[in-house]
Amino acid sequence: MEKFKVILKEKRECINGKLPWYSLHWGRDTKILENIKIVNSRRSKRNVFALENLKKYEQSDIMMTSIKEKFTDLFDIKYLLALLNSKLYYVWLYNKGKRKGELLELFYQPLAEIPIKKIPTEAQKPFIDLVDQILEITSAPVYNPKNPPVKQRELEKQIDELVYKLYDLTDEEVRIVEESSKK
Repeated sequence: MEKFKVILKEKRECINGKLPWYSLHWGRDTKILENIKIVNSRRSKRNVFALENLKKYEQSDIMMTSIKEKFTDLFDIKYLLALLNSKLYYVWLYNKGKRKGELLELFYQPLAEIPIKKIPTEAQKPFIDLVDQILEITSAPVYNPKNPPVKQRELEKQIDELVYKLYDLTDEEVRIVEESSKK
């Protein structure tokens, strides 16, 4: 790196005295990394998001999303998880987000652009209850994600129905989402 010292010293952070010339990036705030967060693969065929609360540091192919403190009163993380895993959000990500062929690219953009419906905390409770039931199923020692139990699929369908109602979709719009999500 020594041969690039002249260039690296011109970085804004070095000029402002915040980082030494040899530092390539800012350190991460461990509070963000160790709090409960939503994780997902950066590239995926489907919108598969999960909760991570074991204080793990994900690798570079995993995207981590946490709720900023100023929004914790507005959104429960399980409400967001329900929305992100819904068929409607898959269709949004497929059509409005980034893709690489048929793979969704689930980076900061377009995740930051997803329209999240703001509803009162009490109205988020049905979503949270369904997510809790799914988490109970998926945390079982014998769980096989390639062959989820019927009960899990039923709960996911209930979440999709809540999302359709949340966004006031017509029967025709629901049909389009259901067909589009089969890709």
